[in-house]
Amino acid sequence: MVRAGLIKELKEYFNTTSIQKTPKHTGLDKAIGVPKLREYFLGCRSLSNSIYEMKANTKGLAKAQTEKIRHIASVWSWLVCVLDATKSMHAHLSGGGHIMEDIAWECDVRSIAIDIVNKFLHS
Repeated sequence: MVRAGLIKELKEYFNTTSIQKTPKHTGLDKAIGVPKLREYFLGCRSLSNSIYEMKANTKGLAKAQTEKIRHIASVWSWLVCVLDATKSMHAHLSGGGHIMEDIAWECDVRSIAIDIVNKFLHS
């Protein structure tokens, strides 16, 4: 996200809002990383420290979500399937082109998801 322009995008956002005010609404101000980067733009925290905290918060959220999913799947005996879009995202981020992205998406996500839904609907 940082390499894709997050800092520039948030700088533009904070230039149009009152960065000094504590946000009282949800939305972008509550998104992961925004509060830490707000501190950076206020001069209260270094950029590297803000990014580190943002990554730590993201990792913690992902862990909590995974634990909740596993708990629900266990309690309700749900089958949980994993779709991994990593190859598609790597193709996109590395500039591999739409063809490489589409091939990875078709093989690793779309076709598997369609099979899962069809099995669910016909069982």
